[in-house]
Amino acid sequence: MKLLTFDDLAGHEDWQRLWAADPLQHANYTVTGLAAGSRHYTRLYYLPAEHDVSRYRASAEVFLPRHALVMGPDGPVAGTPVTVEVLDGRTRLSAYGRPLYLVQDPAAPPRARKRAAELIYRHLQEVAAAHDAERWHLRDHLTDGAISPLTEVVLRNGGVSRHHLTQMVDLTLPEEERRAELRKNFQRILRKPPARLDLAVVTGAEVTPDDLEQFARLQLAFYGKGMRSQESWDAIRASVLADEAFLVIGRRDGRVVTIAYFAVSPGYCLYVSGVNERGGAGDGLSHHVLWRAMRHAERLGCRYFELGEVLHPGDHPDLDEKFLSIGHFKAGFSNMTVLRLDVFSAPLGRG
Repeated sequence: MKLLTFDDLAGHEDWQRLWAADPLQHANYTVTGLAAGSRHYTRLYYLPAEHDVSRYRASAEVFLPRHALVMGPDGPVAGTPVTVEVLDGRTRLSAYGRPLYLVQDPAAPPRARKRAAELIYRHLQEVAAAHDAERWHLRDHLTDGAISPLTEVVLRNGGVSRHHLTQMVDLTLPEEERRAELRKNFQRILRKPPARLDLAVVTGAEVTPDDLEQFARLQLAFYGKGMRSQESWDAIRASVLADEAFLVIGRRDGRVVTIAYFAVSPGYCLYVSGVNERGGAGDGLSHHVLWRAMRHAERLGCRYFELGEVLHPGDHPDLDEKFLSIGHFKAGFSNMTVLRLDVFSAPLGRG
């Protein structure tokens, strides 16, 4: 087996073969999804203070690609997007600002995948040492309930893990069963659309620069400050144009009152962000936007619809109540909360 390093995910044929074989194909890790992530740093506010990745920082200005792919005799076995971020004197490894994510071919023999993970771990440690990087962060999606071979190697070499919970909707269920899963007041809200609300799904065939300008204006009005750079909005539009994302836009009397952005891959849809006009929450705008997005994702053939992390007061006693309330809202759409692991390498000098 041999580990290859390369710079271009989109142009690497063997990487695309491996991605097509991956059982999850998480929507955060499509080529355009990673590009969007690189322009907007998301602080992992729920992590304990000793993990450096929980600190706020702006998006890195430079990402040095050090992608890894392990080839076996019959083709690609496993790999991960890897970038070196350098910003304000700090350096870390990530997948364009996101946690590292192991992509693997489940058809490869377990022994081969284990050996591939060992090679990838060695590569990550060597890159981290070469750049004097902080401990790196891997998110394990626990496919079929098992930890990945890369997680096993990290933990065996002194790494640590912490659970990560996210709310999920199973889109393979018939719609009537998904409706029965809804919280009772959600069922009532969805039976009665807000007055004069016109909801539209915007895909690559329809998206315009004005759609993203409207999104930015709504965020500015709601939060009192801009939440994304122009480069970030451009990256979102590029993802929509590539049909690796879509928007849901709601208008009332011709005025945009709600917009949300969803990333998609062949089997996966992820709610990334959304905003309503101020005072619009009482209309159930978010409920209708998310339900419309779920129906569109089902038509695309997605099996999973992820609403995002769910936080609980016992795990996060010092967290602002609004974050706990957001998790409570997400939980109203399904009774399925999925466990993942956030895995952190040992500090340099160990393992």
